[in-house]
Amino acid sequence: MKAIVMRYVVVLLLAFAVPAQARDLPSAEALRDGLEMGYVSSTRIISPCANLPDDYPEAERDAENARANLPAGVCTYPGFAETYARLMFIQAGLLAESRTPFETTDRIQHDRNAVHHCADAACAMQVLDRVLPPYEIEWKELPALDENTPRPDFLIDATAEIPADMLAKVQPMLAGIAELCGTPDDDGAEITYRLRQLTPSGNPVVVASCFTGAAQFPVWMVELAPEGPRTLLTSEDGSNCFILPTLRDGHPDLYCSVRQSAGDHPTTIYVFSGGVYTAGLEMDIQGSLDPETSLAIRFERIGTLPPADAR
Repeated sequence: MKAIVMRYVVVLLLAFAVPAQARDLPSAEALRDGLEMGYVSSTRIISPCANLPDDYPEAERDAENARANLPAGVCTYPGFAETYARLMFIQAGLLAESRTPFETTDRIQHDRNAVHHCADAACAMQVLDRVLPPYEIEWKELPALDENTPRPDFLIDATAEIPADMLAKVQPMLAGIAELCGTPDDDGAEITYRLRQLTPSGNPVVVASCFTGAAQFPVWMVELAPEGPRTLLTSEDGSNCFILPTLRDGHPDLYCSVRQSAGDHPTTIYVFSGGVYTAGLEMDIQGSLDPETSLAIRFERIGTLPPADAR
């Protein structure tokens, strides 16, 4: 089980920080024809003008939806298909690694809207020529991944174990995760408990997680407040979480990714709002043909985003 968990952690690390030397872009021809995306579904979204086999109806619907947002005639306009796919590919790669995903999605959506709002293909091409260069520069400046690269701060990485009396106080709040995980006696998974300092009050936070055997990491967070324990987060679908630098009401945003398959990682960014963590952003992150490159092919903002604390 430890080996499986370690392989999962390595995949997440690669999704979060990618070596610069592995970030060569596909050729213009590959982007145009959709030959190097790895997944047909991501190809259809990133390169909706690509001419691929018609035996993937769901992916074809994705392409039709993507083309519906574009001006008429763009797929036959000289240079558009390659340039648009290049923009989409770079944006998807940068977003998959971003440690400020809300800022990144705002910028990406703004620039995509500028293309979508054009009345004709010539306008769309002019917008692409304007918005693409800054992304290309950002792509080229991505730091290399080596022994000096800061490691993401895993939520469950804290080494501080919890005193028995403290654990007893929060145990009633953790009935849900206990039910999901089961117990080692009935072939369930052992729950890991860690102590974190994540709140501006300085109250200790108990983080509980387990590996269910299906590449899932249910996560519960309970704050030990003076008035009694309170639940901050329940992630039932299984997540391995990183702590992001952005704070809201003194609480860090959380980047939580689920491993559905070797290259498919639905991801949720949780934000602190109204005394609890709620989903603020959802992304579908997939691997490309290069196993060390990940692409956020879809994203969706959820609800109203509370303001970030001043930096």
